[in-house]
Formats: sequence, C-alpha cells, structure tokens
Amino acid sequence: MSARRRDHRDLSATVARLRTELREQRREIQRLHVENEVLREAAEPLIHHAPARERFAFIHRLRGRFGIRPLCRILVIDHSNYHAWVRAKARRDERTIADEELVAWNLETHTAYPAYRTERVTRELKRQGVEVGRRRVARLMREHRIAGITRRKRRTLTKPDAAAAAVPDLLQRQFTAPMPGLKLTGAINCFPTGEGWLHLATVLDLCSKELTGYAITPHMRAGLAVDAITVAHRAGLVAGTLRSAAPPRLSRWHVRSQTRSCSHQR
Repeated sequence: MSARRRDHRDLSATVARLRTELREQRREIQRLHVENEVLREAAEPLIHHAPARERFAFIHRLRGRFGIRPLCRILVIDHSNYHAWVRAKARRDERTIADEELVAWNLETHTAYPAYRTERVTRELKRQGVEVGRRRVARLMREHRIAGITRRKRRTLTKPDAAAAAVPDLLQRQFTAPMPGLKLTGAINCFPTGEGWLHLATVLDLCSKELTGYAITPHMRAGLAVDAITVAHRAGLVAGTLRSAAPPRLSRWHVRSQTRSCSHQR
C-alpha cells in the first residue's frame, strides 16, 4: 500500500512539473509570437520596397541557416524567381568582368582623345575591334565620371537679387482651378540655335491644362514673361478682366522656382 502511495505521489509530482513546463512553453510561444509580429511590422517596408536583387542576395547569403523556401515565404518571393536569379549569376559575373575591361578601354581612349564623347568613343572602340553599343558606353562613362572636354561655354541665367524680398506663393501649392483662366503656371527655358540663344516663356492654364500663351525672345528680361501672359490675356483666356490692352489683375501666374529671375514690373 505504501508503494502505491509513493508511486502516486511521484506521478502527481511529474504531472505538476509537466504542467509547469507546459505553461512556461505556452508563455514563451506567446512572447515569440508577439516578437514575430513586431519584427514583421518593422520589416514590412524592407520586404515590399527593397529591390528584388537585394532580397535575392539576402536569401542567398542565409540559405544555409534557414533554408530557401522559408526565407522566400517570409520575404514574399517566389522561389522559382530566386532560382532563376541564381542561374543568371554566372552571366552577371561575366558581364561585370566585361564592363571592367570596357572601362579600361574607355579610359585609354579618353586619355588619347580627351574631347571624345559617347558617340566618338563608341566608334573608336568599334574601330579597334571591340563590339559594344552606344548605351553601354554611355552608362559606363556616366558611372565612372568620364566626360569629354567641350569648348562650349556654360550658359548662366540671371542671378536673383539677394536683397530682393521673397515673392509669396499665391497658389499655396494648390495646382487646380475651378474655372479656366483663374490660375496660370509657366516656365522659362533657353535653347541654343544657329543664330544664338533663344528664350521661351509659356503660360499654362491649371484648369484646362492648355497652353494659353507664349513668347520667344533672344533675351531673358522681364518683357519675356510679360509678353507671354499678355498673349494669353488678349486671347480672352485669362479671368478677371475683359479683352483690353491692360494686363490682367485678378489671375494668378505661378512660375517654377528654377527660373532664376525677378522683376518689379507689374
């Protein structure tokens, strides 16, 4: 009888210990579940916005520890795409080596002919027996900051007056209008021609998205912008006034900030 009681006590102690371990494991599982949810929320921008090649490289680096399929499932990637990336890795390595050789050819050609740009560098490489496309040469020259020397002078526009008061943003970043002619936007650009530089000022209606006026002059003075908006006004495409010789008063014309000019003319 005493042996049965002793066995019963041992069994009760074992059951109590197992129940305690089960409760501890459940708490641990719940804690891990919460941590997993937090990490998933934190890593969601990385999972959905990181380039595919970075995710493939991440999987390739950790495939031995966690396995390919679990990593693909966590990073929301089809494992077949990963295997295709792995198969193409050899071709990418070969292309990288070929790009390094082309860069050496580009540097050699640029050293011999400093004025050569993309087109002439491509022709020179093809003349030497190197089969390469113009876009590939342009990409490599851009990545390694290789540029041909040009004699064309850099065009500088009118510099703003540092002491001039800042012009307020009348549109308040609201680039829509309830009616045509109420809000106008525009830009001033310059173009090189055989007769010299020409400057183009345009007026665009923010309601109809139509070009309502423009002006072309060989200079970038205040009259260029005035002529463009006057053309739109005389055509009856500006709200606030009737057709007359006077400039519009109630319409608002917004010019992008890259236009480096300022005028007190109204």
